[in-house]
Amino acid sequence: MKTESGYLICKECQDGFYQGVDLYGAPSNLGCVESCSDVHENCIKCSSDGSSCSECSDGFVINQSGSSCVEAIDHCDEVSENGLVCENCSNGFYWDGEVCYACEIDNCKECKGEDDDNECTQCNPDFVYDHLKNECIPPFEFCEVPLNV
Repeated sequence: MKTESGYLICKECQDGFYQGVDLYGAPSNLGCVESCSDVHENCIKCSSDGSSCSECSDGFVINQSGSSCVEAIDHCDEVSENGLVCENCSNGFYWDGEVCYACEIDNCKECKGEDDDNECTQCNPDFVYDHLKNECIPPFEFCEVPLNV
C-alpha cells in the first residue's frame, strides 16, 4: 500500500509481528518489525501497534489489562493484573487464596469456602439449595416455585 509520501507500508503483519510506527504514531515505511515475544514475553500475537498482546503461548493467559501474558492458573477464567490471583474461578470451583479448588457439593454450580468446608452459592439449573444440609437437591414434586429458606 502506498502512502502520501510514496513509501510502501504493510497492510497486515504476520502473526507474531506488528507494524512499525513513526514518531507521530503513523505506520512507518519500516514495515513489520519486532516479534511480539520480544516486547511481550510469551506472546505469540499482538495488537497492530504492538502495545498489547492478543494471544499467548500455551500455558499462559492474557492479564486483566491485556498488556502481558501471565502463567495460567488451573480452572481460572480471569487472572489478576500480576497473574498471582484468580479473579474468577471456573464454574464448580472456588478460590482459596492459592488455587481454584473443586466444589465438593453435588449439583453445585458456584461455591465459596475453604478446604472441605465449602458452601454452595448457586445450584445447577433444576436444583434448589437446602441450607440445613448444605446440598443442592431436586425441587419437591408438584411444587411450581420452591421457597429457598
